[in-house]
Amino acid sequence: METGAEEGSQSNLDKQIWKSIWSLDVPNKYKNLLWRACRESLPTKSNLTRKAIIPTPTYDRCASMAEDTLHSLWGCSGLNVVWDDDRRSFRLREVFADFKHLCGWLMENGKPLELFAVQVWCIWHQRNQSRLQHPCCLTKDLKQAAHERWDEIRSVNPLPNPIRPQPKPKWKAPPLNKYKIKYDGAISNADYKAGIGMVVRDCNGEVMASLIQQLEQAYQPVEVEAIAACKAVEFGSEIGVDCAIVEGFRSDSEGFEEH
Repeated sequence: METGAEEGSQSNLDKQIWKSIWSLDVPNKYKNLLWRACRESLPTKSNLTRKAIIPTPTYDRCASMAEDTLHSLWGCSGLNVVWDDDRRSFRLREVFADFKHLCGWLMENGKPLELFAVQVWCIWHQRNQSRLQHPCCLTKDLKQAAHERWDEIRSVNPLPNPIRPQPKPKWKAPPLNKYKIKYDGAISNADYKAGIGMVVRDCNGEVMASLIQQLEQAYQPVEVEAIAACKAVEFGSEIGVDCAIVEGFRSDSEGFEEH
């Protein structure tokens, strides 16, 4: 049972990682590389050695460790100039089993993955260009190159501002010995009908009376609101409320007083 639960938990984590990667606001080539790295499907020397394509897995950048995905993109000391800044201060503190574990940790701890994906792509691209003896930037310039690419991406497709929920208006009690009548209206275009409703509260917020009424016609919104306001005044008089504040549910003002 425990093994099954662990497998289910890992499966859910994997789905979250894949979803996070493919929803990144960067071009697909960065997302694709990150996804392949998490799946250990990049042609690193370790993978090529396991397939007997090359004889040794030693990473060219440091010439001392095997070139697996995590080491070649993150852990190698030759990449210190790329990763050593305040945002990556955990690099020497946290230990990761593989690259997917690293991405999962970044996601769980709220670390931005967009710039990370661009930096990873720049490291892998430089590695390939160097291996093929093609022109490429120096390792010491990789950080700046990644940031320039990231700035270019943001200038073309800026990150959306987070949507902040609007605070709900708080009910404000009427003055002592007065009442408040709140009214509202609604329209059903499908049924060609409308409705109004209202509630009366005292200065302590206690509900004294309420009313819901259906209108046998689909009036315009402004008409429904006007009918609801008139009915609220009439309803207040019917129940003996002689001093009240009347306002709509979406009103920003204190309404008007009925005497």
